[in-house]
Amino acid sequence: MSDGIDIDHLQVGQSVAAMQEQTRAIERTMSELESNIGTVVGAWTGADSDVYYQRVLPTWHTEVGNLSLILERFFTTLNDVSDNYKKVVQTNAQGFMDIRM
Repeated sequence: MSDGIDIDHLQVGQSVAAMQEQTRAIERTMSELESNIGTVVGAWTGADSDVYYQRVLPTWHTEVGNLSLILERFFTTLNDVSDNYKKVVQTNAQGFMDIRM
């Protein structure tokens, strides 16, 4: 039983890398989906085409960008927490080494 916080820094690093890769995979999938939809949309004319290009597509790009930002903030925060924890542990260890008996 542990009565403190224990962080597996290797696991955190692997999790951050996996999250970054999944973010890139989501971006690729969204780009492929947009490309596939573009084939169909290219045949649209009039109001349908106007609505797609003036409202739907800009919203699509905004939301995909927002999702990427959220995921980036999440893995950046996770990495920062791990780094800060390492620094605290090192500082505390150094403090104990400086104690003279």
